Amino acid sequence: MPPVCRLAVALVVLALATPGAQQREAGTEPQQPTFRAGVNVVRVDVSVTGRNDEAVATLDASSFRVTEDGVPQKVETAQFIRLTGEPDGKGRDLTIRDRQHGLAEAEKEEVRLFALFLDDYHIDSHPEVAQRLKRALESFVDALRPTDLVVVMDPSTTLEGVTFTRDKWLLRERIRTFKGRRGELVPVRSVLEEAQLSQRNVWELRAGVTLSALEALVTHLGGLREGRKSVIFVSQGPPVGRPGSLVYPQLEKALRAANRGNVTVHVLDPRPLGTAPFGGAEALARLSLDTGGRAIVNSNTPWDRITQVFFDASAYYLIGYTPSRERADGKFHRIDVRVTPPGLHVTARRGYWAPPPADLSAPPAPAPDPALSSALASLVPLDKGRPIDLWIGSAPSTDRTVVEFAWEALGRARESRAAALEIEPVSVGSGASLGAPQTIAAAGANATSVARFLLEPGTVSVKMTMRASDGAEVDRWTDRLVIDIPWAPVTRAPEVGARLTGRDGTSLMALSVVSTDAQRARIVLPLLNLAPGTYVVRVDATAGDDRATQQVAFTVSQ
Repeated sequence: MPPVCRLAVALVVLALATPGAQQREAGTEPQQPTFRAGVNVVRVDVSVTGRNDEAVATLDASSFRVTEDGVPQKVETAQFIRLTGEPDGKGRDLTIRDRQHGLAEAEKEEVRLFALFLDDYHIDSHPEVAQRLKRALESFVDALRPTDLVVVMDPSTTLEGVTFTRDKWLLRERIRTFKGRRGELVPVRSVLEEAQLSQRNVWELRAGVTLSALEALVTHLGGLREGRKSVIFVSQGPPVGRPGSLVYPQLEKALRAANRGNVTVHVLDPRPLGTAPFGGAEALARLSLDTGGRAIVNSNTPWDRITQVFFDASAYYLIGYTPSRERADGKFHRIDVRVTPPGLHVTARRGYWAPPPADLSAPPAPAPDPALSSALASLVPLDKGRPIDLWIGSAPSTDRTVVEFAWEALGRARESRAAALEIEPVSVGSGASLGAPQTIAAAGANATSVARFLLEPGTVSVKMTMRASDGAEVDRWTDRLVIDIPWAPVTRAPEVGARLTGRDGTSLMALSVVSTDAQRARIVLPLLNLAPGTYVVRVDATAGDDRATQQVAFTVSQ
């Protein structure tokens, strides 16, 4: 029998219980999965325009010339994207019903996605500035088409409060009531702002708050899908000082997140011509230039220029290339994009930050949190050279969960193509089978291509055995991690929150937890824009005096 490789994946169940009960269940943590993300390919949004700023739609991969750090790269793919914001004619209701529905709509590639970041900390309250800003933003709202989605955020907005909308009335109300507060410390709007007053340099602190919120926003948008996402950063510029200052690293982090997630940041300084620094404040100049966005500064008619944002979001190329040299060095790599036809204008981001060098197979370092240590200790060591892609999906079904598997052999298999994948769910504790093994062929073959299991709530391990004539290995890959959280409340339905952390427990971002029914919630974490490394999803739930925490570790590899 050819050699086989077995992997384990967990369906996570969070049950509220007393601390003693949680301790009795310690040591039963299942092995956690390793996912493969397409991080070797660098993807760049490129706008190419000709006369009258009109998009050029006739180019292919051979028309692009890309250099990375001065070294020519081979452009492998070039897809022209054209979006109009108009419905498909099927007559479906475009009204956003709730936050979950908005997130689902935002994931659709045919939807133009915009975010307005209203940096009230760094906008003057002067009536002239306010009037110009409102006119510019109203022109933006007027230009929105039926399928366009918009989210509005300010420095105090958390990701939990981010909601996509198509309601122009709501957007106009938000614009009408917006007021700049640059240089104003009172009245305070929250406990957090009250705490700011006790700091020695509140202006420096607020600059950091703004850039941190912007980083969270672009990270969130970048995880929704691969295509272009557009942020209009409305600000006169948070003071960041020079490189090496306390705030400047936060600007760099926001830029890294935007470039990693293919998010274009357009900047809008509402002050009239001659009253803003040439090219905009340092933060504004970096944000627009480094992400390929528009710099709407020093303009007497910003309401005319803001329509250019729609041009960029409506027609662009998504090109991709594989760097010709190792890029896991933690450094910034400069990109220059040109096209061979003369007389065309090209706009693209200036580069990307590579992930830091790391031995992903090294054992995790000890962590002070025992639960975190337990989650990290259960990680499966990375394999290498495996030649398949695997997709895993789940959905609630009455009192059980439907889990489906599909896979596809890749052309990079060195010796031969994988033939079939055998899948069997088993009990974590006893190893007993929870369903008859199912064997599925690769997608596209004349055989069953999907394995489907109906599983009881609980922690389940899944055995995967690859069968191939030459013993090809098993691989696992997905573009998003889905965690279903059934609960058995002691008193009432719990409040569930989740965060993505690093392997050291450092919080990276808040995760959306969406209720799917009365006793179940779901976390969907896109993986395409996560750099290689080890991550942890921490889930906290409270119901009255009952509390529970569970941490799940996973690794994203090259």
